[in-house]
Amino acid sequence: MPVLQAAGREGNGYTWEGIARFLVSRHLPDAADELEHDSESGMFAVYSSNREVLEALGALMRDLYRSPERLVAFLASVDPELIDD
Repeated sequence: MPVLQAAGREGNGYTWEGIARFLVSRHLPDAADELEHDSESGMFAVYSSNREVLEALGALMRDLYRSPERLVAFLASVDPELIDD
């Protein structure tokens, strides 16, 4: 994704996992223990038996993905060390 690459990010599964973990910590902190991540360089993966948590995280990530401007602002507001590549 060009926005991620312009920010110096790989844009791989680990990048998206870092974004997801940050979104959860900020917007769904009580749900963090209900999520299991299993990303790889070419794939982002998150699992949960709680569908509502997955849908809430999916909505947060979709909103960032669909709005390059929001993604740029998000990346600028996050400590780069919190998002692993």
